[in-house]
Amino acid sequence: GYYGTYLDLYLAEFTENLQWYLDNLDYADGWTWFDEDGNALSDDAVAAMTSADKAQAFIEGRYTKGSSGGMGGMMGGPGGNMGELPDGKMQGGFEGAPGNIPDGEMPDGGPSGKGGGASDENAPDGEMPDGGPSGKGGGASDENAPDGNLPDGGPEGNIVGTPDDGTTQSATGSGDSANYESYEDMVAAYKADIEEIYSGDEYGNNIVALYNPLNYIGADGTDDPTWTKIIMGASEGDMSMFSSLNLQIAWLNADVDAVIEWQWDGGHVPSEVLGNSFSLYVDQMYGQYVDGAVTTITKAEAVKQTTNGTSEEATGTNLSSWVNYNDTTGVSFTLADAAAYRTKGASKAMPGFDVIDYGQEDYVFGSSEKDARHWDTYMFEIFEKYADVLEPLFNK
Repeated sequence: GYYGTYLDLYLAEFTENLQWYLDNLDYADGWTWFDEDGNALSDDAVAAMTSADKAQAFIEGRYTKGSSGGMGGMMGGPGGNMGELPDGKMQGGFEGAPGNIPDGEMPDGGPSGKGGGASDENAPDGEMPDGGPSGKGGGASDENAPDGNLPDGGPEGNIVGTPDDGTTQSATGSGDSANYESYEDMVAAYKADIEEIYSGDEYGNNIVALYNPLNYIGADGTDDPTWTKIIMGASEGDMSMFSSLNLQIAWLNADVDAVIEWQWDGGHVPSEVLGNSFSLYVDQMYGQYVDGAVTTITKAEAVKQTTNGTSEEATGTNLSSWVNYNDTTGVSFTLADAAAYRTKGASKAMPGFDVIDYGQEDYVFGSSEKDARHWDTYMFEIFEKYADVLEPLFNK
């Protein structure tokens, strides 16, 4: 169960993305670099750093990040030499939306779908709650807790799993739910919501199936994109990396040019870094796929850092216990190392009742008072089958 082609691919993607990061550290701009004793390097020492020196420092966490640097594409600015894409396809996206669904029918998405597409009116004050990189939000009131007792929401004292907080059980909290007084109440609500979802919306469509892209990628009657790029932080704590890998595999099988960028030290919502930008990638894909477009789109040269940053201590993640690095091209680590790195970066309790309560994802299918996560039939079966084990753990 721990070996096979899928996990080999997963490990290869992780390794390739770390190697890319190390190879592009010359684009790091405004970073503060430190020596082995934790002292900030002099400007002269930073100017003398080789690419290998920076890679070693990154592996050992001897840095504090500054800005990304080196943004934008060449050839006529961020937009490049623009024209029309072949076959009427949009850059990096789908054409149309509902019209792409084959024969107007919604396939059965089952329990693998995930939500999207709700309006802001469902969120408090018209805004989405602030989840932040750690999935924490701001302040819930005492009235949200059963019997007036507040579960421990972590260092900030927030209640986990409420619409105002925008998060579920955190790794630092002990309360699983502020919305159900008992495990039995939670399971009953779960059952009712699953029955409603599978009965269909006003058009007879399963709303979970509507949002699962795997139902449409490569399907008859669906216009796939020409290319797509998936960016996730390697220390992302709220979502499995398998989700993006599965999407890439589906797109590749549908003959879509699909790449993954898993950024090491990248968090919940990473942006392009180290000389890359979305504009640059659009220009590169445009040049590759549009007849008559400029095809030579080059990444800007790195500007050597000659002045060290101003941070007083290193904040980088020390990867040396997980990653082997002997030379500029020899980065390696095991699947167990990758799993340990991912687990350390996770901000959710594992295992736990991570899918039973209100959170940011509510605004996909539900509202501030109606849970939207109750679509997972597998979780519901587990809650029923193992109630004798799980019920004593609930809100403990």
